[in-house]
Amino acid sequence: MEPLPAPVADTVKLTEAARLLSRSAHGALPVRDPEGAYLGIVTARAVTEALAEQPDGAPAVTGDLVEMPPCVTADQQLAHALHPLLSASGTGLPVLDAERDEPVGWLSHQGALRSLHPPQNAPTAASPR
Repeated sequence: MEPLPAPVADTVKLTEAARLLSRSAHGALPVRDPEGAYLGIVTARAVTEALAEQPDGAPAVTGDLVEMPPCVTADQQLAHALHPLLSASGTGLPVLDAERDEPVGWLSHQGALRSLHPPQNAPTAASPR
């Protein structure tokens, strides 16, 4: 599990969300309501599509584009989290605290690969070959 990306409020305008998502390594950000409750995620794809359309009545804020991704909880083994990860749009999923349904981290495809296949340590001058 990786650190959770900084969440955005559901009232953030899409142009600002686009700026934040362009700097996110995950292509998605958690969304919270004014009281701080987790609502789901907003994806770079959804924001891009909404900004490209821009007709009257088009979504204007992140709350209009919230998606509830497949559920992955912190108490799940990685083997059980892989299926939801593979079925999700984007490059990862929030990992929820099993008791509170609050995001506590992020699971990405890269993170799963690192866990399954840790990089080999390169030999050093002091290590046996």
